[in-house]
Amino acid sequence: MAHGEEAFKELGLKNITLTTRSYQAKGFYEKQGFDLFAELADVPKVGITRYYFIKRLA
Repeated sequence: MAHGEEAFKELGLKNITLTTRSYQAKGFYEKQGFDLFAELADVPKVGITRYYFIKRLA
């Protein structure tokens, strides 16, 4: 992740956004410094939540 973030900074990007689902890697992205900015319950089906994250690059 750190290598990718550095490459994005070199390209002049200011942030990274991504989505993940409740059965995937929510905790991993939180540990990597991503901030949760939205979530949708029952997407794409009942019982699954989709999470939306952002990380601002300095």
